[in-house]
Amino acid sequence: MIQIVGMVVVGWITGIILNMLADRLPAGQVGRSLCQTCETILPWEAQSVLVATVAGKQNCPSCGQRIVDGRKIAVEIVTPLLFLLATVTSNSLAACIFRAVFLSIFLLVAIIDLEHHKVLNKVLFVALLVAIVGIGSGVLPPWRSALLGFVINGTLMTIIAIIGKGALGSGDVKLSFVLGAILGYPAAPIALAYGIILGGVAVSVLVLAKKLSMRDYTPYAPYLVIPAALFLLH
Repeated sequence: MIQIVGMVVVGWITGIILNMLADRLPAGQVGRSLCQTCETILPWEAQSVLVATVAGKQNCPSCGQRIVDGRKIAVEIVTPLLFLLATVTSNSLAACIFRAVFLSIFLLVAIIDLEHHKVLNKVLFVALLVAIVGIGSGVLPPWRSALLGFVINGTLMTIIAIIGKGALGSGDVKLSFVLGAILGYPAAPIALAYGIILGGVAVSVLVLAKKLSMRDYTPYAPYLVIPAALFLLH
């Protein structure tokens, strides 16, 4: 019970950090979030939706613009829930920690791709480093499985990107390589297949609903990380 409560609290703190990273990393910066209107660095108590609401700091101290938005609220709610899932599905503290870290990275990748249409190399590099540590410590699938997942996923997505002529960005391809190493074979290509199907269905629905045209950019990373997260928790 103590571990569950502790992980939920850590998940909430991680959600605050993820919001700050999602705000600053796409511009090559780190640190506290800025006001989207006047670009003033927001005070520490305004970095958390919960703290800002309790403290009555929901508006920028410089320009008065509301700083609590839907994404920040969602991330502070979803991240503790992901950490809770990581806790109840893991058979060891080490597995729990690695799952929580990867779920956090997946969420960050999805947010940045949705908002900025980017899959950042620096985030993927961190994910790959964590994967190497997880493989070496025996928490993730062994080296042979990870290498097979890495090669198969990356090769398949590279072929699809070439055939699709711009349908997928290079970031989606690199993300597939990393997800392959994390999940290993045979889970990685199965999760990739689900991601491709999920993305195809979602895009088709949006096109039919006239919310999206075939020429519009489609953030594909969220569709890849959702099945990967489910397989990671399995």
